[in-house]
Amino acid sequence: MALPHLIFMREKLPDPVSPKFLQYFLTAFTNNKSLYSAVHEAQKNLHDDWEKDYPCASWLPVVCPNPTEEPPTWHSFSNSPQKQQNWRRFALTFGLGLAVTMTVLAIR
Repeated sequence: MALPHLIFMREKLPDPVSPKFLQYFLTAFTNNKSLYSAVHEAQKNLHDDWEKDYPCASWLPVVCPNPTEEPPTWHSFSNSPQKQQNWRRFALTFGLGLAVTMTVLAIR
C-alpha cells in the first residue's frame, strides 16, 4: 500500500480514549493544523483530560511518516480530480483501519 503517513497506537487504547483521540485530532486537523501539530494537540488534550483515569494514554498515538511524501493538510484535500482521488484513498484507508481496529478491540 502506498500510505503517505499513518497514525497508529503503540498499544491497545481503552475504549473511551480512542474516540476522544479521534475527536481531538480531527478538530485540530480541520482547523488548518499540520498533521504533526494536530496529533500533538490531540496527545496534549488526552493528557489533560484523561491522564488521571488512563495514565500514559497520551503516549500511545504515533505518526509513522513516509519520508518520500509531504504530510497532508486538511486543505490539501481540495476538489481537483487528483486531490479527490487522494482524499478517497485517505478516507478508504482511514475507514478500513478504523474498522480493523474496532474489530480487533471487539474480539479482545
